[in-house]
Amino acid sequence: MTTINSLSSLSSKTGIGGLVSGMDIDELVLNLTATSRNKIIKQQQKAQKLEWQQTAYRSVTTALKQFQSKYLDVLSQTNFRSASFFNTIKASSSSSATFVSSTPSSVEGTITIDSIEQLATNQTLNSSIAVSKPLSGIISMGNIEELAAELSGKTIGIQLDGKLKTITFDADFTDQVMTDPTEANFCNTLQSAIDKAFGIVNVSDRIIYTQVN
Repeated sequence: MTTINSLSSLSSKTGIGGLVSGMDIDELVLNLTATSRNKIIKQQQKAQKLEWQQTAYRSVTTALKQFQSKYLDVLSQTNFRSASFFNTIKASSSSSATFVSSTPSSVEGTITIDSIEQLATNQTLNSSIAVSKPLSGIISMGNIEELAAELSGKTIGIQLDGKLKTITFDADFTDQVMTDPTEANFCNTLQSAIDKAFGIVNVSDRIIYTQVN
């Protein structure tokens, strides 16, 4: 009896009781921990499922943002509220001399331009009367040749209807004045420079000058 008790005590301390008793200790441990291990596996499965759901939610959120940016953003060319979105007909030209575009009501087909009878021109408006107030000012007249030489290379600023333009007394201005060094020619040359600066054409008597002795 004493020998068996001593052997059992030794077996429990050295972990070789299964060798003596013939029992599978590993299987016993697995069976005893089966419930705990099943609980751990279920929690791992739940965690994996939550991770998959999180990934799916992110994918849906990304898709919704892309949809919103592409079809609901007012700055997008494919905005649902833009008429161009419903323009399913694409127009193209085989020549760089023509430009074509389509509308939502365009019908599919081919258009051939055989010839051009008249080229388009820029639109212009002509007024029979002046469209701005007359210019007025005082010019100190003396010797026209000396005046032209003194003004050569200088500039003056003239404001008309809220627009400020700079008039330069350049070489062309001096040459024009010197062709006829009179008060009338000087004023006409100055008027031409002013008209050119402000884009005024086909008008006259826009400047009033007074001789100051």
